[in-house]
Amino acid sequence: MKLQSRYFLCATVLVMNCIAGATAQSSDAPATTSAIESLRADVRADKTKIITEVMQFSQKDADAFWPVYRRFEADRTKLDDQRVALIKEYASSFTSLTDQQANSITERALNYQAQRVDLEKKYFKEFGKVLPGVTVAKFFQLEHRLNLVWDLELASHLPTVFQASAQ
Repeated sequence: MKLQSRYFLCATVLVMNCIAGATAQSSDAPATTSAIESLRADVRADKTKIITEVMQFSQKDADAFWPVYRRFEADRTKLDDQRVALIKEYASSFTSLTDQQANSITERALNYQAQRVDLEKKYFKEFGKVLPGVTVAKFFQLEHRLNLVWDLELASHLPTVFQASAQ
């Protein structure tokens, strides 16, 4: 189990550092959009490896898990497109953010978070139809941890409103 934990931690930190570095670049450049999409694809591949390593599915559970997971990730990717757009909007305007813009971005960010929770609730039920409860709980704990690392890493590379108001 210690090897799994180390693998998970190292892979997660490496992937998140790469993504955060790309998203922190200029939001107007087409190359940045291309880099973000490339890194998102890499993350999906690395995430699959992490899930495989940590979950250690039986063949029966793997056969049940992966089709539902692919649907979950497809829906999650669509939802994350909203987040990428918000990040680009924020990064391009944070130094001149008006109250109206700040309120709009914050409201949409909160809506994104609510939609992410709703999506997870939906797929919690879907996974529960084909997998034992402990396996589903273990997956969602892993998913939550990956999200925490991603959110923290991303936040550490984005400018804050405090920085904008100090300028």
